[in-house]
Amino acid sequence: MKHIHDLQLHEEQLVFNTREELEPMGGIMIKECHAMRVPGGWIYRTTTYIEKLMAPKQLICENTVFVPYSKEFIAKKQVLSYVAPK
Repeated sequence: MKHIHDLQLHEEQLVFNTREELEPMGGIMIKECHAMRVPGGWIYRTTTYIEKLMAPKQLICENTVFVPYSKEFIAKKQVLSYVAPK
């Protein structure tokens, strides 16, 4: 997986995605987060939707936030992982 500091201008990368089975109504809740490199930082876009068999995806929530450039993680090249809350 590419580090976000290595992304080129307007290049986008999946940061994480989670899938959670929904009971008792069935279906799967999917949460995805993408980062796009833009001048001065990144735009993070998080989308949550429900997918059911034989039905189109149903968008639940979409959030976008600008994160300014920081050199804090360059030396470590840390790849942060997401842990879904329980």
